[in-house]
Parts: sequence; structure tokens; C-alpha cells
Amino acid sequence: MQPPAHAGEFAQLMSALRHLAPLQKCEIFFGQDGARDDVALSGAALAPLHTLANMRIFQLLHAPIAFEPEAVRALARAWTRLESLQLHAPMQHPGHLRLKDLTAFAEHCPSLRLLILQVSPVAGDWRCDPGVRTSTSSLVHLNLNKSIIDPLAAARVAEYLAVIFPAASVRHEFWEEQSEAAAVIDRIDELKDMLVPQGMADVAEWDSSEDAESESSEDEESE
Repeated sequence: MQPPAHAGEFAQLMSALRHLAPLQKCEIFFGQDGARDDVALSGAALAPLHTLANMRIFQLLHAPIAFEPEAVRALARAWTRLESLQLHAPMQHPGHLRLKDLTAFAEHCPSLRLLILQVSPVAGDWRCDPGVRTSTSSLVHLNLNKSIIDPLAAARVAEYLAVIFPAASVRHEFWEEQSEAAAVIDRIDELKDMLVPQGMADVAEWDSSEDAESESSEDEESE
């Protein structure tokens, strides 16, 4: 479907879709006019769709929407069955949300396996929130599109992603001539791989030792 560029008419479309309770897959193409500089939407524009609790696959193409932290959390809490979320931003409005807001998807969307979006620029002094907890998210593919991340923040971003999306590979969609920006995300993916396997190995080793002790105890009891 291709909604008109006018924000008011876009809101009408959202209101109409909210009544399709069984809807599990939705693709919305904002159209070329939707990328105009004079069109700006709040993340609350998608609030009517929060009633669609069965949503599994959602794609929003070229919509100039800036997701406030509250809007991200509300969306993640509403779509707990989500498996694939693709938010492709237009060139004029590249940043959909903040990097640290990805935590909401790790906390509330346990079935999410594909996440494509573009975060707002990440500065060299970026820090994640100290309260972030280790996640059991099943996310496999995280595509940060053309997100700009300062090289000085690469290690901290990798550590953050290793905590919230331990099983996910980190990819991008930079062109060949954008090699410097691409290299930062490639480095983040490499660093994340170095962090996650060791943690997973420790957990596996602990589980194995626990099982061994349990079996040993059972053998002794049986004797």
C-alpha cells in the first residue's frame, strides 16, 4: 500500500488499519513524495497500530518518522510476537531512533529475528545506560543500514550489542565509496563476535558441569 504524503491522511490510514485485529504482516510504502523535507511525523503516528497484537512482520519504507524513546518502548511492548521489523528511512530523514532504544526490542520482542533500521549518529563519547541487562533475544540479523557511528565508540557499541543481541550479526548497507563508515560497523561486528562466544562458552561449560555433578549425585544415590 502507498499512503499519501500528507501527515493527516497518513494518520487516517493508521486509524483504518487498527481495526484489522488478525493482521500479522504489513508493508507500508510512503512513496517518493513522502521523503519531502516538509513532511515530518512523530513515532506516535504508528500508535493506532499498537492494537494489532498479532503483528509478526512489519515494513515501513521511506517514511520520515522520528521515534521518540517512549514511542519505541510502546511499539515493542505492543508487538511482542514480532519476528521481522524493517524501517527504511528516506535520505532526508536518516535517523529513525537512538541506538540505546534498541534495548526495548531485546526486552519485549523475544521472537524478533530480523531488525533493519537506521539509528541517529553515534558520537565518540557514547555510553549505554548502566541498567542494561543481558538478554536472551533470538535476533539473528541486525542491519544498521547507513548508521553513522564514530570509530571511537565502536568498542562500546559492540559491547552493548553483545549484551542485548548476543546471537545477531551486525550488517550495513553502505556503498563502496562509503568505506570508512562501513568499516566502523564491520569492526563492531568483529568485536561483538569476540565478546559473545566466550560468554556463551562459559555458560555452556557451567551447564555441562552442573549436569555432570547432577549425574554423579544420582549414581551415588543409586549405589
